[in-house]
Amino acid sequence: MFDDLPMTVTRSGGTIALEGAFFQVNYAGTTSGSDFSARGTQPLEGGGRPCQDGTSFQQLPGVSNLSGRFSSADQLLTATEANSYRLTSGELVIYTWQWQATRK
Repeated sequence: MFDDLPMTVTRSGGTIALEGAFFQVNYAGTTSGSDFSARGTQPLEGGGRPCQDGTSFQQLPGVSNLSGRFSSADQLLTATEANSYRLTSGELVIYTWQWQATRK
């Protein structure tokens, strides 16, 4: 749990932008009623790390997608973040997080 991570959410005319210093990327997308979907405005960093057997893999730059909804009073945002990376071996890896943001 991360408390007090500031984020700015801007909605206007069916578009949405989510920006925060904690994010690896910021997001831009669309809204429909209380639902939204957005994509990272830049690629996620790639990289590599050693495996337990001494081999290593490389994660190519990835893509971050965010989808969710606002509560009826716009006080709570719930979201699913899915970060997808292709490995140099050709396999796809997806990291998924569920998170919430409260308006202050």
